[in-house]
Amino acid sequence: MRAGLEYAQAGGFTHVLTLDGDGQHLPEDIPALLDAGAADLVIGARGFDRAGMPRSRYFSNTMGSKVASWLVVARSATARADSG
Repeated sequence: MRAGLEYAQAGGFTHVLTLDGDGQHLPEDIPALLDAGAADLVIGARGFDRAGMPRSRYFSNTMGSKVASWLVVARSATARADSG
């Protein structure tokens, strides 16, 4: 990731877009992210649809998110203010 961002910066690119490689982010959604206009940062959030997710993935996502949130709050003594 770092190498790609450095490459984009050195090459004068105007946009950088990253997607997770697990298939839960759809490349078809890229135009909607680019349509955000002159925003400096756009964060796309997908719905947390339990019906379309294997039970093990749902459990690991839910528990991982709770543990990560707890660690951030416990370590920084501040509330989390991000999209996930």
